[in-house]
Amino acid sequence: MKKLLISSILLIASLQVSYAEVPDIEVFDASVTAVRVYETAEGSTSGVISLNGNYQVGPNPEHPETNCELWSHNSNVIKAALQAKATNASVHVAYVNNGSNPAFCKVRFFVVR
Repeated sequence: MKKLLISSILLIASLQVSYAEVPDIEVFDASVTAVRVYETAEGSTSGVISLNGNYQVGPNPEHPETNCELWSHNSNVIKAALQAKATNASVHVAYVNNGSNPAFCKVRFFVVR
């Protein structure tokens, strides 16, 4: 029983370390080519941001075999993306896995240059 408990603890610790080591993925000097904004059933806002003509930004940091859409539920990020699209400004974006589906990533930070 002790051996099983120790093995379980070691497995949990190694999973936590692996998760913590996954870096954000950054995209530099990108252009926002589309912003799709949705109102949820709860009345909040969600948006999908397309960069450089692609609806999928690139590999999911935790699932590199899967490209992901870039989602945000933050109204300031969505506003900044709309501003960047309207003015043709370049952006610097970092994103992470959103946790529910490998096909979706979420904005970590979004800077209009």
